[in-house]
Amino acid sequence: MKAMKTICAPTEYKKKCEESLTVHASNTTDPRELIKIEFNVTISRINEGLEKTQLMHAEKDPMTKQALDTCKQLIHLSMGS
Repeated sequence: MKAMKTICAPTEYKKKCEESLTVHASNTTDPRELIKIEFNVTISRINEGLEKTQLMHAEKDPMTKQALDTCKQLIHLSMGS
């Protein structure tokens, strides 16, 4: 738990960080592994958010759809996928 608190200390959402590590990190205390796990959790949450954008029905407005597609593309590029 101490390693998780240390990893999450500089983050803006400390409690959320600690909660996600508690759920996904099991008994890992290696800082590098914890950081890797937190990045993977963040990527999963970003992908979930991108899927929810489909619910916005942006297809009705071509400019909105183009802006949303650009955002998705930038997110994927920044994640290296």
